[in-house]
Amino acid sequence: MNELRLQRALKLLTESSASARLISDIALEVGFSDVSHFNRLFRARFGDSPRGVRCARRDPS
Repeated sequence: MNELRLQRALKLLTESSASARLISDIALEVGFSDVSHFNRLFRARFGDSPRGVRCARRDPS
């Protein structure tokens, strides 16, 4: 269950239209009520924080 929610969050974080959305809003949308827990699970699964993934997507270098 967490895997599906994390995959959805990753998709939302990397969409160009999502750059104005708060990470906490995305976490809540995919079903995490605790943003800190979401951040820990996200980092453990993808090796970077949600913010790091979002910033890396914007900066292709």
